Amino acid sequence: MAGQFLVHVDFSFVRGDVILERDSKDWAVAYAGLANRAGWDQGKLGWWEWNTSRDACILFDNRAQKSPGVMATVGLTAGNSPFIAVSLFGFNPQAATFGYAGQAAWGSDYGKGLNGAPRGEWEIVAKPEDMAFVRAELIKLQAEIETEYVDAAIDVIGIADPTPLSDLYGATRSIQKSDYVGAALSLVSVLPYLGDLAGKTAKGLRIAKKLSDLYARLRRVMHILQVLEEKALRARKAAREAMERAEAMRRKAQREAAQAEQRIRRAFVETVQKRYAQVARAAGWRADDLARACEWCKFSVPPKLVVARKRNPTALKFDGAPGYTPKPPEIKSLKSAKSGPHEGLYVRPDLDEIERTLGKRKRLDMEDELWDLERKGFKFGPDGVLKDKAGNKVFSDIDFMSITNVPPGRAATAWGGRLAENDDPFYVGWINDLFFQGRKNKQHGNQDRFTKKVSDAAQDVNVKPGRAPDADELRAPDAFLVIGPDGVARNVSWAELKRIYAEYGIHNPYTGL
Repeated sequence: MAGQFLVHVDFSFVRGDVILERDSKDWAVAYAGLANRAGWDQGKLGWWEWNTSRDACILFDNRAQKSPGVMATVGLTAGNSPFIAVSLFGFNPQAATFGYAGQAAWGSDYGKGLNGAPRGEWEIVAKPEDMAFVRAELIKLQAEIETEYVDAAIDVIGIADPTPLSDLYGATRSIQKSDYVGAALSLVSVLPYLGDLAGKTAKGLRIAKKLSDLYARLRRVMHILQVLEEKALRARKAAREAMERAEAMRRKAQREAAQAEQRIRRAFVETVQKRYAQVARAAGWRADDLARACEWCKFSVPPKLVVARKRNPTALKFDGAPGYTPKPPEIKSLKSAKSGPHEGLYVRPDLDEIERTLGKRKRLDMEDELWDLERKGFKFGPDGVLKDKAGNKVFSDIDFMSITNVPPGRAATAWGGRLAENDDPFYVGWINDLFFQGRKNKQHGNQDRFTKKVSDAAQDVNVKPGRAPDADELRAPDAFLVIGPDGVARNVSWAELKRIYAEYGIHNPYTGL
């Protein structure tokens, strides 16, 4: 194969018109240049075959093809003008100076979609009556073309060439599959055979007239299909544009909503830090930590209720400072100093004082705890301040009593689901990231759902809670910090906390208090 170009041939067999795809001058120059480079005879550059299966004209180097279709010789006249001679298999070639003749007839331009798009997977949108007409007309045309062809072929040569018969049968199969485009193209490919036979039989005039009628009807069918194709393309384009506009609007709305939510949250956090500065300090929290906790309780889904024990406010000067760390879970009964130069830090206890006030048993328990801490790398410095194995001084952590989901209109449930998740490092770390920007103020699970020594850690209601409120907490008016699902933070007493538990239907595990 020497080269390939696209030429659209109008099947007006009487005129033999040829319409080129591109500007004739550019096309002629390109073709002539190709011929010169190939050393071809410019009087007969080659043959063009109308290939109905690909809707393209394919150049074969100086070889006339006998396959069905319209054949055209392309060359240059003595005056160096390009020409195309069209042959319809038996008709004398009709010379025609080619030039761009405007809009190609639709039947010959069917190999291209709307606006020059290549033919591909077309979606045909039509009214039912349109498609009903197309189907009925194609069925009639198939039958009539087959009858005319077989009758003329037998009359001329005694047999019917199987090639056009194959196209006719292909048209039938296409109609059965509702591939009306394929059926129409298959029927068009048979018409040159009828044109070839028309001049060889006594029925030539009748066949020529019938041929013109068949072609006109095929043009009408194909025009309907093309109109429907244009409608489909326009509809798809309009739908795509509408979807793109809707998607752009959706993204814009989402972006604006997210920006609005961020503005609301920033304003909320700023308000909390100003309004609840005293609440935060009384609870031993930094104001920015409390603001983040309030934001999470209010805007998370579902909203949350957070309850935490008050922490000695002196711990705030150590929180986040280098060389200090919150109390780890290994420390059980040891208390931070309530006063003195090391207030807020964990110091060596006075064992004699413990024995005198709490009894021998408590002293022995404390001695065991101190021995265990030293075994794990904790040490007391010369000043009596406890340090972890990394040398960090230890200050009070924040003990959370509970974190609860509060779905609007439904019963509150424990955050995290199963009881076993209460002490999961993931949940502990999550709260530290949410509230404290990664500082490890939360060292363990929530006291209300303490899991130690609980045989069934999957149960939802804990029957073995952690450390119960002590005597000081039972008396203090601000022993607990409560952050409600509305984002409001309060310092409350034990009595108030019990009422809050009852209000939200939260199980209070500290019976008798």
